[in-house]
Parts: sequence; structure tokens; C-alpha cells
Amino acid sequence: MTQDSFLICAPHLFEVNYAINPWMKPGEWHDHETTHAEEAVAQWTGLEEALRSCGAKLHVMEPAKGWPDMVFTANAGIVLDGKALVANFKHPERAGETPIYAAAFEKLAEDGIIDDVVMLPDGLAQEGAGDCLWDKERKVFWGAVGPRSERAAYDFVEDTFGQKVEVLQLATQEYYHLDVCLSPLPTGHVLCFKPAFAPESFERLKDAIGDKLIEVGEADAQEFVINSVHVNDEFFISSPLTEGLKTRLQEIGLKTVERSFTAFILAGGAACCLTLKLNRTSS
Repeated sequence: MTQDSFLICAPHLFEVNYAINPWMKPGEWHDHETTHAEEAVAQWTGLEEALRSCGAKLHVMEPAKGWPDMVFTANAGIVLDGKALVANFKHPERAGETPIYAAAFEKLAEDGIIDDVVMLPDGLAQEGAGDCLWDKERKVFWGAVGPRSERAAYDFVEDTFGQKVEVLQLATQEYYHLDVCLSPLPTGHVLCFKPAFAPESFERLKDAIGDKLIEVGEADAQEFVINSVHVNDEFFISSPLTEGLKTRLQEIGLKTVERSFTAFILAGGAACCLTLKLNRTSS
């Protein structure tokens, strides 16, 4: 079995001190700052230990002061077949993360963890695996346009990786990234929250995925259960998980491990946002 490898970022500088999505409420964070910060460290450390315990290799980068969302390494870039395409962020609150992530990828290349690092053209917004997910079953990227990423970026993604991108239109500010409303699973099934998508995009998803599309209800979507990460036999998913979805995931052979990510949901992220898989392959 191939050892999964992830880029993660230490959480000790994470906080919610600005709002660039509807989940972010700086006032609520700062009213209970010490408690939330302690919860964030505990929840991140719990995920880190769980990933290591099931065999994952973790590459931990240090955060930089002034960029509290760096903990969400899924947004750092798109990685496939040993190549990393570094993200360009739409909002100035995150723009400074790009050169820091680029340096982290270059270090991974020096260490032989990845092979190549590619930069997006300046001014072209695309927020990494937060908005571009590889579907191994269908041999295609699902790429999102809407609050954060631009359509033109996906031409560059296709040229960089030599893989087709099916572009989906996000329809809400609340589900601002693709990885909070869509998740290709290792079984070939895909979790999806229908209201997050423009009608035409959802219909294309339905046509492509067929009976392997699992529609998630609002209660689960609001708890960020779609934003999950799979390692070997373990599927780390945000709690609480409704019994209906838990049963459905068990029926398709996934062992769900529920964990709390309440501190990170205050910024609009959970398990998937906190990890970036480095050994993902197209074959």
C-alpha cells in the first residue's frame, strides 16, 4: 500500500481577524479568543496524530505571522503526478501566502517529495485544491468558479497537468470553495451539496457521476462533513454526522472517524482544508 503524504501547517498563529466568507466572524472569535485558539491547537493536533497513526507521512510547515489562514494548506496549490501548481489568492488578506507556499513547495522538491513547482500567471486567481479536485474514477479535475477562482485559470491547469478540467459554477458565498460542497471519494462515489451549485453545473455532475452521486443534506453540509480526508481505511469527517449519511458511507465501505473541527469552521474549513495530499496520481 502506498504511503500517503500530506502538507500541513502548524496552527499556533491561526485566528479569525477578518471576514472573507460568511462563516468568518472576527467578533465571535475575539470574544472567546483564548478558548478558540486552544481548541484549534487541540483539534489540529488530534487530526495530525490520527493521520500519523494510520500511516500517513506529514510534512509540517511553520506559519508566517500576519497570514492566519495558512493553516488551510489545501488552498496552497494543486498537486498531481509530482507537480505542484501554486495558488494565487483573490483577497489581499491571503495574497501574501503565495510566496510562502511557493517556498514550501520548492523545499519539498529539493527533498524529492515532489518533482516540479509551477507558478500561475500574476493576477490570475485560483485557490489550489480548495477549488480544484481530482476525480480518479473519471480521470478529470472538477474545478470551481465563483467567489474565489477564475475560469481562465483552468486553461492553465489543463496545460500544466495535461488533464481535463470540468468547470463548475458555485452559486453561493457560503459555499465559497469547491471542497466544502464536493468530495470525490476513493470508492468512486462523490459527496455533493446540491444548493451550492448553479443548476446547469449540478446537472452535469449528475450526468457524469450517476448513481454514485451522494447528495448531502443541509444539516451535514453546515457541519462541513463534505470537507473530509481519507487515509487508507480511515475517513476523517467532521462531527456531528447525521445517522443517514453515516449509514450511507458505511454501505459503500468507508470507515468514518468523526472528529471536531469547530474552531476551524469559524473560518470556513475542516479536515480537508487542513491537508494537502502530495502523492496524488492520475493513474
